[in-house]
Amino acid sequence: MIERAVIISQGGPLRVDLALGPCGKHLNPAAVRASVLSKQEMQRRERENILKALEQSKGKIYGPDGAAQILGMKPTTLTSRMKKMRITSSKAAGT
Repeated sequence: MIERAVIISQGGPLRVDLALGPCGKHLNPAAVRASVLSKQEMQRRERENILKALEQSKGKIYGPDGAAQILGMKPTTLTSRMKKMRITSSKAAGT
């Protein structure tokens, strides 16, 4: 049940109730398929999320209030993903 909740979560706090239907019964397979994202959609959302974190941190990646901390990942992981997606912190910060 926890894995299902993680898979269908859409950011923010994990909501286990999303993995269950009314009265704790599992959702039907068609409803679950409708909530599955394609690889392209997941990449698009990840890119948007990184850009929002960079904007919120004013382009700062490392340290307190940096984008990596906001996203809950190591700064080296974030910089690697940014490089792969061709995102620069100055573009995201608007400078």
